[in-house]
Amino acid sequence: MLENVQLVRPIAFFDLETTGTSVKVDRIIEICIIKIYPNGQREKLLERINPEIPISKEGSLIHGIYEEDLKDKPTFRELARKISDFFLDSDIAGYNIRNFDLPLIVNEFERVGLKSPFDSSTKIIDPMRIFHKMEKRDLSAAYKIYCNKELSNAHSAEADIEATIEVLDNQITKYKLDTSIESLDDFCSYDDEKGCIDIACKFRKDKDGEILFTFGANKGKSIKDNLGMLKWMLDKDFSDDTKEHAKRLLEEFNGGLRIK
Repeated sequence: MLENVQLVRPIAFFDLETTGTSVKVDRIIEICIIKIYPNGQREKLLERINPEIPISKEGSLIHGIYEEDLKDKPTFRELARKISDFFLDSDIAGYNIRNFDLPLIVNEFERVGLKSPFDSSTKIIDPMRIFHKMEKRDLSAAYKIYCNKELSNAHSAEADIEATIEVLDNQITKYKLDTSIESLDDFCSYDDEKGCIDIACKFRKDKDGEILFTFGANKGKSIKDNLGMLKWMLDKDFSDDTKEHAKRLLEEFNGGLRIK
């Protein structure tokens, strides 16, 4: 049902399930597209895809799709033309597609050498953007929601911090959150921020104790297999804290050899 949108050409709502959260590195494992025509007719495309790379453990726990589920499925290369044709001559829509789904699928098309079906004429509708624009998400809004009060003197440092303290206290009560600092820190961290060993979170330790990069082309990869990246970081514009960790890790994996 899409009663309140005036369509002049089809609109394709789509969503992806993926191997992880990097638009550059990760791959599609499931795609669903529902195409709605101006006359109300609907078409659906639903495919599971062999990504040809591992699926993150965290990802499988969220979407319930595991590598063994996909071993006999077609690859994106095999489905790319079918998917592209389904999108052709349509505008597109989806929740958070501007930040994630759209750049990721465009990278998938580029990876197999197929021109993206989206161009400058494609209109992009993202309900998450509408949500964020229409529902204020600043401290004043949080104070009203959680404390049922209007925040006076907003943007005064003292007033803002007193409001923040009150908001946090009420959030813990409302959502029955664990009150320990460790649990709250964990709750406030996204999956790829958990286990950070430096303040800027350029390195993190996974559940098995492996230290991984959290950014760039090596995001999610072990530092011990990419020591050149650590050396590169020492000459770049990273914080002193992050560089100290990079230097320490280099020395550790170089058998104690000091790095100047």
